[in-house]
Amino acid sequence: MNISVFARNYTSEGIAMLREAGFEVFDYSTAIGELGPGSGGEKLARYIGDSDAVIAGLESYTAELLEKCRGLKLISRRGIGYDAVDIAACRRLGIAV
Repeated sequence: MNISVFARNYTSEGIAMLREAGFEVFDYSTAIGELGPGSGGEKLARYIGDSDAVIAGLESYTAELLEKCRGLKLISRRGIGYDAVDIAACRRLGIAV
């Protein structure tokens, strides 16, 4: 399973634990200069690629973006709330949040 990490301040220990558990982890938390509130579309879709899961930061997960991420099965929103995630689109596409 491939996991893309976008959450800020996600620890290297947390990423190491995921890797030790057998997950392939792509740490994009350093791309914060490019991603954040309101980010989405093509740029974020390129980062997500074929990931099965995302540990989300502040970027937006719109229906348009989710349609491009056909392998995505899970969005874990680190922080408070999930108003940046289109829940209806996730339900329709079978993505757990």
